[in-house]
Amino acid sequence: MTFQEFSTYLDRSESVTSRTDITTILSDLFSSLSDDEVAIACYLITGRVAPLFVPVEFNVSIRTVLNVLSAVSGMFRVAMDVQREYGRMGDAGTLAESIIARATRLKKAKRQTMSLVEIYERLWDIVHVSGTGAKGLREKRILDVVTVLSPLEARYFIRIVGGQMRLGVSVKTLMDALSVAHAGDKRDREHIEHAFGVCSDLGYVASRYVKGGVSEIENLEVIPGTPVFSMLVEREKDLMSVFGRIPESIVQPKFDGLRCQ
Repeated sequence: MTFQEFSTYLDRSESVTSRTDITTILSDLFSSLSDDEVAIACYLITGRVAPLFVPVEFNVSIRTVLNVLSAVSGMFRVAMDVQREYGRMGDAGTLAESIIARATRLKKAKRQTMSLVEIYERLWDIVHVSGTGAKGLREKRILDVVTVLSPLEARYFIRIVGGQMRLGVSVKTLMDALSVAHAGDKRDREHIEHAFGVCSDLGYVASRYVKGGVSEIENLEVIPGTPVFSMLVEREKDLMSVFGRIPESIVQPKFDGLRCQ
């Protein structure tokens, strides 16, 4: 899949508010991806290149983003006060889209079609920048990509590196969409959620799930060094209801309350 096609799906999901509609759009997206692309899509939709427990960050501030967009504006000779426009729009992604759109109308931008995998590799290049001169090199790598993207692609690329996706898509919605894409409904959602709780890597779970269904994820085991999500508390109306649901309980006194398991 091209990054343009991927961005179109994100744009469609951003234009609706119903979780059902968003799930339908994302399930269409997952159905259109190859097995290897599914994991990438899960990461990028959440504004990352890896699961949360992997210590890789873009380390791109809004100042860095605006420096890049100012450079893009100057490169294409697009008359725009980037700082003022950002203050008006409040979204660097939309600002990037506007700059590239103007350059396109002026026939100054030269677009290059890039695949989702290629963009993912470029994002890893940005993440890996470190050491002396890292800020300048990071800006250059972002600039090199933005200048060859379409306006819509620029919106989401800048949002990804800036950590502000603005999609309103939760991990739970992604799980629903994966199940709908593969099983036709949400019947597999519980299995996907359990697997995610065990390994904390939705990209990995999604990749295995689309390759082999529930049988590929139902027996995932805890891996030393990989975090396991805690189960959320389910409230009961009174203390006796707790013991009714969990007859063999352990209750530990604490200074500020009780810890029960």
